Amino acid sequence: MLKVFAVSLVLVSSMSAFALDVKKERAEYDAEVKKACAAEITVANCGDKSVGKGLVKCLAAYKKEHKDYKFSDSCKSVKEKGKALRKEIKAEKAENKLDKAEPVPVTK
Repeated sequence: MLKVFAVSLVLVSSMSAFALDVKKERAEYDAEVKKACAAEITVANCGDKSVGKGLVKCLAAYKKEHKDYKFSDSCKSVKEKGKALRKEIKAEKAENKLDKAEPVPVTK
C-alpha cells in the first residue's frame, strides 16, 4: 500500500512539474511575441488578446483580410518558434497518454 502511494505521489509530482514548465514556457513565449510583434499587434488592433487566448488567430485574421500586409521578420520567427513549441507540447502529451494506456490483449 505504501509503495502504491509513493509511486502515485511521484507521478502526480512529475505531472505538476510538467504543467509548471509548460506555463512558464507559455508566459515567456507570450512576452516574446508581444515584444517582437508589437507593431503588428497595434496595426491589427489585437492588443487586448494574449497568446493562447486569440492573439495569433487575431493576427492571422488581419493578415487574411489585408493580403498586402507583411509581418516583420522578428514576428515571423517568433511565431514559427511558437508553432514548434505547440508541436513539442502535443507530442509530450501524446507520449504521456501512451505511457498511461493499458496494453491491448492479443487474441489468437
